Amino acid sequence: MFYSIIQQSMARYWLILLVSFSLLTEHAAQAQSKLNGVDINLLPMYGGARKPKRLQLADELFLATTDRNEPNRAVAAKHFVKRGMDYFRAGDYATAMKRFNQAWLLDSTNADTYWGFGILRGSQGDYNESITLLSNSLKRQPDNQNLTADLAGTLLQRYDAFRANADLERSLALFELYVSRENNASGNESRIPVYAALAMGYFRKQDYERAWQWTDRARQLNPAAVDPTFLRQLRQAAPRQ
Repeated sequence: MFYSIIQQSMARYWLILLVSFSLLTEHAAQAQSKLNGVDINLLPMYGGARKPKRLQLADELFLATTDRNEPNRAVAAKHFVKRGMDYFRAGDYATAMKRFNQAWLLDSTNADTYWGFGILRGSQGDYNESITLLSNSLKRQPDNQNLTADLAGTLLQRYDAFRANADLERSLALFELYVSRENNASGNESRIPVYAALAMGYFRKQDYERAWQWTDRARQLNPAAVDPTFLRQLRQAAPRQ
């Protein structure tokens, strides 16, 4: 047990060391890491750019340091994905993207890396790239419920932006798939935002009967679950007797 504690402490130490090292290499290479005026560290998979020699050497050093201090690159990639998600939740999108890129550099097969890229690009308003990345991730882990909801939500956002019916239909299908799986699981809290999203999706489709059905299901779990503005719009479009 004591040995296990020492191992965990050393793992945390090396993770801190690796993150500190990565910050140094990012700073040193920043002047040579632009693609169309954008820092490639802030683009998924470094924007697919061919890196200058200085950045390639920095990558090699980063990977070699990781190899010496982690069981394998797949394990190290998971650490960096987690760091990226932490930064994303804190609203630090630039650092989140850097951590996801490092995770991708370590293990390009890690499905959660593409999930991280996708939610970041969606938050930045690039719905096309976001959907491509989230779809890539979902192919690798098709049973991931939270990812399914993220992709469905992003499709609904793109529908609002460009009014492509295919996006609305796919969004509704994914949300319905989420619900069908959750019906076999315990707990209701995770369903509430999905029920509300289905209500808004069917409202956009002008299927007011289903919009009301999902609104009712959401409000049964939490009376404040549905946005008051949406509820007012639904009542105006399809008044109840």
